[in-house]
Formats: sequence, structure tokens, C-alpha cells
Amino acid sequence: MAYVSPDGGDAAEGTEEAPFASLARALRTDRSKIVLLPGTFPEPQVVVSRAVRIEASALGQAILDGHLFISASEVSVAGVNVTGGVGVHLAHDVVISSATVAYGLKDDAVSVVSSEVRLVDLHLSCGPETCLQVTTSTVDVSNVVARADAGSKRVVRVESSRATVHRLMTFGGDITQLQASLHSNLRVTTATLAGSGGSGLAALQDSLLEASDVHVIAARRAGCLVQRARAQVTSSTFDAQTGQGVALSGAHLTLRSSTVTPARDGALQVAGYSGQPSRLELVGGVVQHGEHSGVLVSGGLVHVDGTRFEGAGEGTDVDAILATGLGNRVEVVRATFLRPPGFAVAVHQDALATVTATVIEPGLGGVLVDDVAVDKVFVTGMVVRGCRQGSGVVALQSPMVEVRGGRVEGCVEAGYLAGEGSGVVVRGARAVGNIQYGFAAFGGSSMSLEGVQASGSRWAAFAACGDGSRVVADAESVLEGATVLCP
Repeated sequence: MAYVSPDGGDAAEGTEEAPFASLARALRTDRSKIVLLPGTFPEPQVVVSRAVRIEASALGQAILDGHLFISASEVSVAGVNVTGGVGVHLAHDVVISSATVAYGLKDDAVSVVSSEVRLVDLHLSCGPETCLQVTTSTVDVSNVVARADAGSKRVVRVESSRATVHRLMTFGGDITQLQASLHSNLRVTTATLAGSGGSGLAALQDSLLEASDVHVIAARRAGCLVQRARAQVTSSTFDAQTGQGVALSGAHLTLRSSTVTPARDGALQVAGYSGQPSRLELVGGVVQHGEHSGVLVSGGLVHVDGTRFEGAGEGTDVDAILATGLGNRVEVVRATFLRPPGFAVAVHQDALATVTATVIEPGLGGVLVDDVAVDKVFVTGMVVRGCRQGSGVVALQSPMVEVRGGRVEGCVEAGYLAGEGSGVVVRGARAVGNIQYGFAAFGGSSMSLEGVQASGSRWAAFAACGDGSRVVADAESVLEGATVLCP
């Protein structure tokens, strides 16, 4: 065992009574353990090129004022604070623990290249690039706090590597706080990512992300960004400001039992990337979109099962789920929508949808199908209550809309409305207490009613005969009130 003290001498024997003065001198011996006594060691560059354990005699009271570079395997450093960053290259079985590491003159506080490293109980101060840079390596990170000042690009970046992160807390960072890219595999459990100037959690460039109990707070752009990558996220929360809570671009994300809070550009955004569509699976959880959009779908598929959407708007054209464009699709197996500003689900320009949901007090209505002519849109078991404006289910310029079962009640206009040349088939649905119409067709539209019921409206069923609209009701339909069907 070798001892080192600022009061020692490099010509000494390196014992506790006669310690060396520098870590570099102790490393030139063959002793397997080096103990740093309390004090500051001004050594600009220390290279560890052999297996050794380096530890402080008193936790946090030994300070290496310089850069520590490890190029050997089976090295452990415990309780030694480093002011000039730590680099680990071409090594395995390296452990760095119980320390504070600042970047000094380096770009990164800790840089790991082609190595296998464990980082435990660390406080990191980020350099201009990162707090922790991992390249072509395997790392295990546990109990780490990392802080980035203005000008630091990323907090933790994992490139072409495998990383396991447990109990991480980050602050700041201009671009991302925890990022996996270039075919990396990142697994995260229990992390708080606060105050990012860009994104909180990111998976990019064919990486795989598995995350649970991750909480992104006040990210400026996206709480979670998945671009041309795959991710599974469970029991997490994403809070963003000017961007999106969660953004997909040519990616596949499964989001389970998680909460996404309102963001100016939409709680969730699903887009393609270089022709590659995205897939978003929402399983349970809550989407709090307030006065903003909930899910914007412009490039891919969204599948919703058991999610609760919470809006706060008053009769605007902002929808809880909006899908636009050919090839895009929404599948709502079951969901609850509370007070969406516009429609709960809106489908435009040949996007497609199947919807089963309960919608409470929407601003404009439950489902809008607008300009969809490529295939059928199915609305099944839909329950809509209390539209503050508009109607429960609306079809415009859409010739193949089929409604099966469900109930619309208390809407200001109609329960079910077809307009602008639409064709709607309604089977087994109920329209109760809608102010103007139970079932209505305008603008040359047709509506076929099979086994439906309508009551409590000014018109149980109404067709604008003068513009060529018509409503056809079968013998099993019960229409209580006035009707104009134009058969």
C-alpha cells in the first residue's frame, strides 16, 4: 500500500508515516492500493496505466487538481474529487465512485471510450460538450447528479454503446440531457431531468431506449424525443414548454402508464422521417393537453388503449387527437376525453381511424371525419355527452363512415351529422336530448339508420331535401319527434 499527502515527498518511502507527495509518483510503484490523505494535489495530468485501487482516506477530502486519465483495466477510484475531468480509454473493470468531477479544461467531465466502466455516487459538472460522454463502451451509472451551466450542449450522451442508468438527476443542458444515439442501447430507471434548454430524454439514430420512472421537468423543446429509433417508456412524466411533450420522427414508441403535460406545439407529435413513418402506442396514462393539441399525427400510426385525455379549452378548432394525410391512422380501442377544446378525434385528408371512446363536454364534438374517401372510418361504441358547440359525430366530404352502437346526448346541434356529400351508416346508436337534431344530413349527404333511437331533440331525424340530402330509417329504428327524411 502506498500513501500520498501534500505534505509528503516523492523521495519518501510512501508509507503512512512517510508518504509520497504526488499520485503520479505512487503509480510508478507496483503497490496495488494507493491512499490519498486529505489535501489538494496539483497534478495537471495523471495517467493510470496499471491495475490499481486509488482511494481517499477521508471521503471527499482528497482533491486531484488536474485530469485523471485511465488506460488500464481493473482500476478503481473512490472518494477522490477531480477538478480537470476523468478519461477512460481501452479499459475494462473500471469503477469510479463517491466523488465530485468537474471538467476543468476538457470538453467533458467524464469521457469513456471503448471501455467497460461503473460510475457510482458521483456529482458531475458539465463541460462545453457533456458531463458524461460514452462512446463504443459499456457503462453502468448509479446515483449520479449532473449539472450543466449555460453553454453545455448535453448532460449525458451515449453513442454506439450500452448503458444502464439508475437514479440520475440532471440540471440544464442546451440540447439534450440524456441521449442515446448511433445504435446505442440505453436502459434508464428512476431519473429526474430538469430545466433542459432543448430535450430531456432522447433516442436517436437506430438506438433502443427502455425507461421507467423518468420525470422530465420544464424542458424547453421536447420532454422526450425519439427519432429513427425504438423506445419503451413506463410510469414516467414529460413536461415541456415551447415544443412538444413527446415527439416522434420515423420512430416507434410505446408509452405506458405515463403522463404528458400541456405544451405549446402539442402534447405529442407523430411525424415521419425520410419516408419512414412513426408508430405511437399509448397504453393507459394521461395526456394533459389543456388548450393545446393532444396528439398530432402527420406521419404514422397512433394506437390508444385506456388513455385519459384532459383538455381545458372552450370551443376552438384544437383537437385532442388530429390525424391528417393519406397513410396516417388512428386506432382508439378505448379512451376517455374530458373537455377537449375542439373534437376528441379529428381525421382529415384521407387519414383513417377506428374510434371507441367516451367524450365528456367537448368544445366542438366527439369525432370529426373530414375529406376522407379512401376507406371506411369506423366509430364504435362512442359515447359523447354535452358538446358545448357542434355535434357528437360529424362527417364532411367523407362517403364511407360507419357508426356502430354508442350514444350522443346533450349536444348543442346534432347527435350525428353528415354534410358536404358524405355517406354515413349508423347502426344501433342512440341520440338523446341533443338540442336541434338527433340525426341530420345536409349538403347532398345521405344517412342510413339501422336500429337507432332518437328522442328529446327538436328534430329526431332531419334531411335538407332541397340540396339532395336524405335520411333512410329502417323499421327497427325508433324516432321520437319530428322527422324530415326525404326518402
